[in-house]
Amino acid sequence: MKGRIQTKNSKTKKIKLSSSELNNAPVSYYSKNFKGTKLIPRTNIINYMFSGFNDFIKNNNPDDYTLVLDDFFIINNNDLPNGLKSNSINLNLSMNPTMSLDKLIVYSFYLKQSSIFKNTFDNFLDSIKYQIGKDVKRTDIYLNGNQITKDYGNIENNYQVADMFYQVVIDNLYQINRKSINLNTANKFSLLSCQNMFNFITELMTLKFNNMMDPEKNIIYKANKHINLVINETEISMELVFDSKLLITVNGDIDPEHPRGNLSFNLYIDLKNNSFELRNFKLDYNIDTNSTQTQTQTQTQSQVPTKFQSFKNNFNTKYIVPAVLVTGGIIATPFILGALGGRKTKKFYKKNRTKKLRKNKTKIKKVKQHNFK
Repeated sequence: MKGRIQTKNSKTKKIKLSSSELNNAPVSYYSKNFKGTKLIPRTNIINYMFSGFNDFIKNNNPDDYTLVLDDFFIINNNDLPNGLKSNSINLNLSMNPTMSLDKLIVYSFYLKQSSIFKNTFDNFLDSIKYQIGKDVKRTDIYLNGNQITKDYGNIENNYQVADMFYQVVIDNLYQINRKSINLNTANKFSLLSCQNMFNFITELMTLKFNNMMDPEKNIIYKANKHINLVINETEISMELVFDSKLLITVNGDIDPEHPRGNLSFNLYIDLKNNSFELRNFKLDYNIDTNSTQTQTQTQTQSQVPTKFQSFKNNFNTKYIVPAVLVTGGIIATPFILGALGGRKTKKFYKKNRTKKLRKNKTKIKKVKQHNFK
């Protein structure tokens, strides 16, 4: 469909472009049509997300196989071995050729925020833009080495924050192509900056680690994260940088005072080639209770702030991991999302949180890979 004039006899004529035409839109197109609204451009990735949801739900049979980390990355048999009490792993994992960047984006929203797909298309766009603004302003995001979200936290209007983020991305894309802007790329930058992606990837990892450490289970704890964007003539990319400790059970119990592992990775996304890979994936853990190294590590980590002492007394220094972490599938619990979402530690250790966890034992999503076109 060719671009057409929506308004006549106006000083600024608004042009409505099709999804394909939005790949080569005028630099002012976003500001003229979406700034100050609750909408974002209906590019290919947006249409792809919304149109595929019903089929995804229709084909989601709980008896089918579970979506796992191996579906997204090439993992050899010896890369992440099962059954070891301790290990130190340092890998770079390539994208699984059966997966695509668009699928990765779609899954992160289908499985972490499915409610936004159950309304009209405009309501869906509204929810997406609101979420972008909400997540961008609480994430440290750097563009070409400079932090761009430092002052976003002071702005209450999430739609305004989203507009500001889009404009920064668009302005930098314009510097490398002064003829037009690919708004589908701008949309991908924004969607991937939502916390859905951090949450989705780390939950896949948690499930993978559960298999490796079986029968013990693990929980991501004290996560630090930020996002690096690069937009220049040779590279259009982003990198989700993550670092955390791991709480790991011993004989089914977990001691929150003594993390027994560390996890860090960089999820690198090449937006020029629509590809992704896991760089500097590091996993170190030791759950060997007979190990001198573990005992030494426990001693050095034993200095616990006073505010954790009540938790220790109430639970006899041991926390029983809820059953939701035992089973396979993508999990959605306040416990893990709280840890990943950067909530204050004092909220993480509230006594009433354990009651909520036990009620969420059945909140497990087993999913079949949707046959995307």
